[in-house]
Amino acid sequence: MPIRTEQELEQAVQEFQRLGGGNISPADADRRDNLNADIQAYYTEHAEGLRKAKPERQPDMERKSPKSPSDTES
Repeated sequence: MPIRTEQELEQAVQEFQRLGGGNISPADADRRDNLNADIQAYYTEHAEGLRKAKPERQPDMERKSPKSPSDTES
C-alpha cells in the first residue's frame, strides 16, 4: 500500500525496523521488502519537502574541547 503522509512513513519505518533482518519468516521477509519499496518510493517522490533528520553542522558550532591534556596547560 502506498505511503501518503509523513505519519504513515514513520509507522512504516518503525515496522520495517521491528521486522529486523535476522531470521524472520518468509511472510515477514516479504512484508519487509514491500515496506522497503514503499519507503523508498515515498522518499523519491517527496524528497524536496521532507524535514531533515538532523540539522546540518555549522562550523561555528564545533565543539571546542581540548585535544590532549597538554592543550589545557597554560
